[in-house]
Amino acid sequence: MEQSHAERSNVPALQSTSQNLGVPSQHEMLSYQAYAKTAVESQMYRGVGKEAGVMMIILAAREYGIPPCQALNKGLQIIEGNVELSARMMSALIRRGKHSIQVLENTDTKCTVKGKRRDNGDELTVTYTIDMAQKAGLIKEKGAWRKNPEDMLF
Repeated sequence: MEQSHAERSNVPALQSTSQNLGVPSQHEMLSYQAYAKTAVESQMYRGVGKEAGVMMIILAAREYGIPPCQALNKGLQIIEGNVELSARMMSALIRRGKHSIQVLENTDTKCTVKGKRRDNGDELTVTYTIDMAQKAGLIKEKGAWRKNPEDMLF
């Protein structure tokens, strides 16, 4: 769902709220470390890795205003060394901002969504296809694109 440069330049930067500006306090860091330790010990988040990976997800989630458990339950994931938002979390953040997103089509071969901004009413419809994913080199033999193409296209 790649946007052109002109489309991206019309999107304002994310704004931080007063609750998540700057570096976390020492108390917050201790809380996050306890969260990370418990998460790793639970073995529920083996795919994330060690405490440092869990911490990076929690810290990224803090900047988006996402609670740690929502982030760790596949709301945010580490993909090729980067903390990335899942499509479902993006959708939730869009709706939290009172913008709208409508799924027009979502199959194993094509996903089309239409978004509308709350602030100025701009609309954008985008489509991503399995052929586009193939061209981008995203489809690996045993990867999620083969197992769940409908979810991945979304």
